[in-house]
Amino acid sequence: MQATPKQTHVPARWPVDQLRKLWGQSPADAANHYGELLLARGRAENERLAATATTVEDDGPCGDPIDAYLSWHQEREEKKLSAEVMRSAALYLVRHGWIQGAYYDATSGVFTPAACMVGAIAMVCYGGPCEQPTEMFDEPGFAAFETSLLYLDRYLMDRFELDSFTFNDTKGRTASEAIGALLVAAEHYAPQTTHPTGTTGGAA
Repeated sequence: MQATPKQTHVPARWPVDQLRKLWGQSPADAANHYGELLLARGRAENERLAATATTVEDDGPCGDPIDAYLSWHQEREEKKLSAEVMRSAALYLVRHGWIQGAYYDATSGVFTPAACMVGAIAMVCYGGPCEQPTEMFDEPGFAAFETSLLYLDRYLMDRFELDSFTFNDTKGRTASEAIGALLVAAEHYAPQTTHPTGTTGGAA
């Protein structure tokens, strides 16, 4: 049996007039009152998130509301970072070319060779080509690489039941499809609200 989540009442609208009046009398009291309202909304959001967490047999929630909020915030930041990496990887493929069957075109003789989808993500995160991008555990960019690849895999598995490597190397796949998949996955995780004016990442 699951525990019934506790409901927290939060005012639907901010008492703006009350705050203005209180501010005129005592700025400190107004600031404290405003802070209490923010905390109330924060607690309500934390409890809403905690209500969706797995429960244990004694009907008690297994996670603290603050932990639930921190977990949600971390996931949101990971998605934003991964989306930036994917967009930069797509731009890299547009500029330098896309290939199948290898991370990079080893015959190019240039520092920014054509790459597969995973190779392009590695170029963005590491700043240059490397033989085994998935095993660069001690590199500063490994966390960004691993997280971005995880979210790309999750998107592709959900849509096509293929991981990044298989999607890239599928017979008949085109560069436009590979680049498009990176851009659509990025938009799925962190939609852009403004027209992009630049890019992030190392070698893109």
